[in-house]
Amino acid sequence: MGTPEYNRAAWPLLVETARAGDTITYQKVADVVNQLCHARLSAHLVGPNALDRIEAWCLRQGIPDLTAVVVAKEAGIPGADFFRQNGVDPSAPQGRRHHRWSQIRKQVWEHAYGDEPPPDL
Repeated sequence: MGTPEYNRAAWPLLVETARAGDTITYQKVADVVNQLCHARLSAHLVGPNALDRIEAWCLRQGIPDLTAVVVAKEAGIPGADFFRQNGVDPSAPQGRRHHRWSQIRKQVWEHAYGDEPPPDL
């Protein structure tokens, strides 16, 4: 589930993106985490190393999955793990995945996340 340091570095970026009602790419998250933590994460490694713990924390708390604001540059939607963790078959038709993601993303944009990462993240 990645290191707590990477998760804490990603949290404020995701909160800022959610408050702006926007999305951000996996690569941009990787770039910020790499800069703040002197890491070498790629867009493909940022999920398991800097986002999975945030996703699991949100789901345990019963709040919208903050990682809904992170999308693949090519597809414009989150990766398969996001859908799997949020109860959607990643191989479901794109329309179904997009509809569910839109619902979650709207909830994320409306939720009041704290500026600081949760202490138990």
